[in-house]
Amino acid sequence: MGLRLAGEGYAEGGVTEFLGLSDTPITYSGQGGKYAKVHAAENALEFDTPSGGGDMLKSVYDTDDDGVVDNSEKLEGSTKAQVQDHDPKAHTHTESEITDLEHDAVKLQGRDLDSAAPADGQVVTWEQATSKWKPKTPAGGGDMLKSVYDTDDDGIVDNSEKLEGSTKAQVQDHTPKAHAASHQDAGADEINVAGLSGELADPQPPKAHASAHADGGSDEITSALDPRAYPMLADVVANRPAAGVTGRFFWATDEGILYRDNGTSWNKVAVSDYPDLDEIPSSFTPSAHKTSHENGGADEIGVAGLSGELADLQKVKDHTHQSAGGGVGGKLDHGLALDGLGDDDHAQYLNNARHDTTARHPLGTVVPHDALASLTERAHSSLTGIGASDHHAKTVDASELTTGALPAARLGGILTTQGDVLIRDATGPTRLGAGTSGQFLKTQGAGANPVWADVDGGGSFDFFDKFREILCWVSKDGFTTTVDTGGSISADGHNLYFKTGNVSGNKAYLYAKCDIYRLVETGKVTTMEWVLYSLTVSVSNLTVHLYQCQNVSAPPTETDDHFGFKIVNGDLYASNGDNTTQKITDTGVNISSGSQHTVLRVVVTQGTNVKFYVDGVLKVTHTDNLPAAGQYRLNAGMTTNEAANKYMRIGRVAYERDR
Repeated sequence: MGLRLAGEGYAEGGVTEFLGLSDTPITYSGQGGKYAKVHAAENALEFDTPSGGGDMLKSVYDTDDDGVVDNSEKLEGSTKAQVQDHDPKAHTHTESEITDLEHDAVKLQGRDLDSAAPADGQVVTWEQATSKWKPKTPAGGGDMLKSVYDTDDDGIVDNSEKLEGSTKAQVQDHTPKAHAASHQDAGADEINVAGLSGELADPQPPKAHASAHADGGSDEITSALDPRAYPMLADVVANRPAAGVTGRFFWATDEGILYRDNGTSWNKVAVSDYPDLDEIPSSFTPSAHKTSHENGGADEIGVAGLSGELADLQKVKDHTHQSAGGGVGGKLDHGLALDGLGDDDHAQYLNNARHDTTARHPLGTVVPHDALASLTERAHSSLTGIGASDHHAKTVDASELTTGALPAARLGGILTTQGDVLIRDATGPTRLGAGTSGQFLKTQGAGANPVWADVDGGGSFDFFDKFREILCWVSKDGFTTTVDTGGSISADGHNLYFKTGNVSGNKAYLYAKCDIYRLVETGKVTTMEWVLYSLTVSVSNLTVHLYQCQNVSAPPTETDDHFGFKIVNGDLYASNGDNTTQKITDTGVNISSGSQHTVLRVVVTQGTNVKFYVDGVLKVTHTDNLPAAGQYRLNAGMTTNEAANKYMRIGRVAYERDR
């Protein structure tokens, strides 16, 4: 605003100029066209351009102050060259249009013209009372031309903005008036649809069938598939008509049973066990068999004549042996009854009497079994292929012990202390010394030795070492739902059930009324986990959002600060946003329809990355467009993109964040 010297703008009796005040600008220079306003500090005045005002001055652009700029780069959008070079319109001049000729007339058809000056829009009219032609505004005259508004000169304007005061949309959407009674049946100008093609808008009540269609008629209807002869009836079973019309069907609305009339009685042909086909389970637990199927029952099930092997071991029935004489009940003669066995062949039977003769021992000497050392044939030379000095060598090389258990003595050379663990390093088996009490054995993957490690929290689990919260769907309290007609969202204790309507574009969404404050925070790791229990029978034309975000729209805004998963036609995507741009990547996982237990986890390290896991396996890591630190709320739901209901069940939602 400039500086003011003491006394400047002052006169001996007070201030004589606006600029002489202590809280006003000190000069008008360069302030033309501006106005005085209160400074933002509310302690002085200053010059400024009016709100909505411009920075152009008449002294520059309209020097003659006639409301029209003196010069411009274009004239109605055209440059000077375009105006000069345009194609002139064709025109002719009549005599009346040539201004340098005298056209004043005192008579018209020999009759006098009145000397009164005409007004705009008037025409020359003959006035019988004065016997003169006079200028006069014609009754009903106007400034519209037929050549513009009625080009075909049929007395009707070609086009208009309204028809009798109504716009085109109003005319199209008006409620039609009732037809005149004369259009009805037998009226003077009856409307008849005979011979017209197409389908009537209203359902037509069926006329009574001709008597010729009845039983025994000349064109009797006999087809059981003809709905005119055998209509579907529906009511409570108490109102079911008496049987007697073969082929009719009756749906009992209170029982959920479909009956068929066989001419004498109603037979059950179908029953509805489920109110919704999508709720039928994929498998059923079989009921216990009736006792009548057991041994001796009225409808006993037997295996006689069936091939194959029974699953359970069978008890051997009592049996008899054939004797040497061919009878039964005696001793079994191996040589006679069993092919390939001699009389003395017994795999597990020892009879001392059978070892008492030289003939029973091919080696020649009869020796009791407890005195084998007395055998005369003990030399290696009696064994084919074995020399007198051949012996199996005792080995102490562990590499040669390829079968059998590893001797305890050998392990003792590796494991020296109680609590040691045998592991394999890069070269072979080795010792991992006992760890500290409370530690656990932690694998480091292929190519690395396992190690002892401490459990987070100093060797024991502490639930309160982190912020943890679990949503179990006991109710929807604390949540707001957005559901289109025909859809629903319900809490069933351990899961949340979503259902859309059967109109394309219908949605069912739920979001928390309150945020979880400081869920994402700099320097903290935040984890969120969903469990997907089931998805509709068809995942095509379906969009699902499982987000943690900052907005409450349904569906959520994709570019808003958020993190979570999105399912499009069964393809699973990892998604996050920074309130400007969405980062979305296909995880390569296809979510199947039906029952499942798919665990979806997101781990946010604010300012570093967002990691996305499916059933514990890392699928995607994002480092771009990371969500900002702050508060977030759950926002989940689904949209059907076809005229079909869609369903989804999600289990508990879990949160964990570093303290």
